[in-house]
Amino acid sequence: PDSLRSWWARTDPANLDKESSRSGRCEVLRRVAKLLLPDDRVLDLGCGPGLLAREAGRRDISGVEMSPGMVVAARDWMDEVVPDNLLEHYPLEPPDVVVLCNVLEPYPADIR
Repeated sequence: PDSLRSWWARTDPANLDKESSRSGRCEVLRRVAKLLLPDDRVLDLGCGPGLLAREAGRRDISGVEMSPGMVVAARDWMDEVVPDNLLEHYPLEPPDVVVLCNVLEPYPADIR
């Protein structure tokens, strides 16, 4: 996780948002958002700047993110964002849906 934290520390949430839109990753998130049921308790692992919550129009999606900058940005779209490593996070209550989408794709090949 140290190399991932280092990479995220250098990544601007606004740039990730723009790159996600340009690359089509936001379209993937829109498709995932359409699959969510209104009463689903959703956990977004590696939520980044909260793009799934934004695309779904739902503040009740819970996020887990290790980058402090992304946590701050995600809170614009989500009521609960936990600053934690998604590989070590254990929610207090089990979610109905866990989303791990567009988490590895933004990383440069040398980190993946």
